[in-house]
Amino acid sequence: MFIPRVWSDEVERIGKQRCSPRAYKLQGIGDGIGFIGLLNLLGLPFYLAYTVLTGTFRWSLLWLFMLPFVLGIIGSVIVGYSWAKVYRKGFRYDYKQRLVTWIEHGQTQSFTYASLEGALGTKGTDKPR
Repeated sequence: MFIPRVWSDEVERIGKQRCSPRAYKLQGIGDGIGFIGLLNLLGLPFYLAYTVLTGTFRWSLLWLFMLPFVLGIIGSVIVGYSWAKVYRKGFRYDYKQRLVTWIEHGQTQSFTYASLEGALGTKGTDKPR
């Protein structure tokens, strides 16, 4: 819920970015919101313990436990919407071939591992040519 989806491959990530830059940015925003929710979930018990030790604890502070889950849900919805945007363009990722395809203006676009190697200036390694 807090970190909804992990990329299968760098080719998939860059393919989504090229297919729809807005959807890619939305995914980053949704992931960020989910991560903030996760940090809240981990930090909230320490804050509540601090209020107990300082004598400022009130039972009404327990509603704060809803906040991380609300943030996680909001982040997941935003990420889901970003994937819906690229799926409407016919976005597909083939893990075996390391190939991303989508349809833009009636023409099939693609991004492959070979395209990634060309963009990075590498050939089968992480070292520059």
